Amino acid sequence: MRIRNRRLAGLLGRALTAAALIAAVPLIGGGSAAPVAASTTSVLQQPGPINAANTYLWGQAVESWDWEEGESTDPWRIYSDGTGRASIFVAMLALDSGASNSDDYGTVKATLGNAGHTYGRWEARVRGPIFGYGHTDYTMGLNLVPARHRACGSPSVNLGTWTGYQSATTIGVDHGGTAWSATRQLSHNRDDWHTLGVEITPTRISWFIDAKVTATLRTPAAVPGVRLVPQLVLQAPPGVQMNHTRFTADWVRYFSLDRPDAKPIRARAPRPQSLATTC
Repeated sequence: MRIRNRRLAGLLGRALTAAALIAAVPLIGGGSAAPVAASTTSVLQQPGPINAANTYLWGQAVESWDWEEGESTDPWRIYSDGTGRASIFVAMLALDSGASNSDDYGTVKATLGNAGHTYGRWEARVRGPIFGYGHTDYTMGLNLVPARHRACGSPSVNLGTWTGYQSATTIGVDHGGTAWSATRQLSHNRDDWHTLGVEITPTRISWFIDAKVTATLRTPAAVPGVRLVPQLVLQAPPGVQMNHTRFTADWVRYFSLDRPDAKPIRARAPRPQSLATTC
């Protein structure tokens, strides 16, 4: 684990450099470039320095995961059941769906391998550019999963999940045979960074996207109550050829609940539904 405090100028400079490089060249190949959705915001307007942590005054991060070029992905545990891989690219943790000039198949995950936390606040700065077209789009996003004993039916918290450049972004929590979920509209294209965050207390879960609270669930039964760790996912259906995609995290941070939120966290609650038993 590394805890770092960066100066704002360094962060902005790195974000601009990363954006320029990512837009220009795929990480590990990927064939023909995908049509690029037009961005309505500049890189300087993207979330990054402005996030839920400093908007709601969460205080100093207890854990701050960031990267430098050439570093190992440890202690993040990498899983791939296809062509995908993960590496540190332009000072980011990058999940890439395939090697140069290959077809893209399978799922890639990066899960933090530490003890995790039962309660607290997590936030990450992510985006998912696509470099191929003509096949199936990946589903990508950020979850919190149990640090240990990830058996079928284990609780999980979804900080934000979407498919390709679709604007429908799902958030929610699965626990005890019930899924509470909601959909929020959020632009996704090759230039868009987003900050995804969640706050978990013994009685409540609140979700944040781009420094704004988007949902609050005041249902104690929904709170997982186990130690959780962040997991980045690039998800594909089994055996389906996918569009070359890279899902990247600029940083991932954990904050305690020591400081109260500086702004109200009132928002619509996700709706519950029963989970089908598949195990």
